[in-house]
Amino acid sequence: MTHFVGNLFSDIPGDLPDECVQQLAGNPHVRIERIVSAGHASPPGFWYDQDEQEWVMVLQGEAKLSIQASEAALADGGGAQSQLQPKSLSQLQSQPQTRHSVVVLKAGDQLLIPAHQKHRVEWTSASEPTIWLAVFFSPEDPGPPEDLGPPEQLGPPGDLGATDQT
Repeated sequence: MTHFVGNLFSDIPGDLPDECVQQLAGNPHVRIERIVSAGHASPPGFWYDQDEQEWVMVLQGEAKLSIQASEAALADGGGAQSQLQPKSLSQLQSQPQTRHSVVVLKAGDQLLIPAHQKHRVEWTSASEPTIWLAVFFSPEDPGPPEDLGPPEQLGPPGDLGATDQT
């Protein structure tokens, strides 16, 4: 197994005309990215609508996100805030006239955005790079691990399938 050692705060490009997105690790079920923003925002009128759930944490800098209320929340009259995870973010402010919530994330703040929860980045810090750690994963349970066969084929505990060569 190859080990990769790196620092999320190093190798920040000086000039960022676009966000810098680097995949750090992943497999078919999960993707981990470092995102570096410098005064970036989603294009006017653009809303992300992803098939995956996204857990995001701001490591440095800050950002303002708008999160649109889901159709179910609007139908139930619960508003956008009832659809956000975690609900305890003190920065969360409901915006009923626009049917979305606004959250300002600072270093150390994290947010789980469910799949197909429309959201956009209103702004990121211009005075320093905003460094995000983002984990994207399937909203469905991928099921049990691959079948390893009947226990008698695996050998004794701790053997990991090794065969006796004597």
